[in-house]
Amino acid sequence: MAAQPRPTYAHVAAVRVPEFASRGVGEQAALKERLETLVRESLEGMPSADRIVLDGDDGLAVVLFGDAGR
Repeated sequence: MAAQPRPTYAHVAAVRVPEFASRGVGEQAALKERLETLVRESLEGMPSADRIVLDGDDGLAVVLFGDAGR
């Protein structure tokens, strides 16, 4: 009998900039860049195979695979 693959667990965090649509275009760009930088820095050292970052208009979503306590 073939071994069954183990299930993959994922944890998702959606992060949005509050009142994004009501801000000016320049402020939107600056806030989005700051958010992306913070997320990129926080994920340094984590293998890219263990995470996915999905871009959105007013924020982003981070998907982490495996044990959340790592």
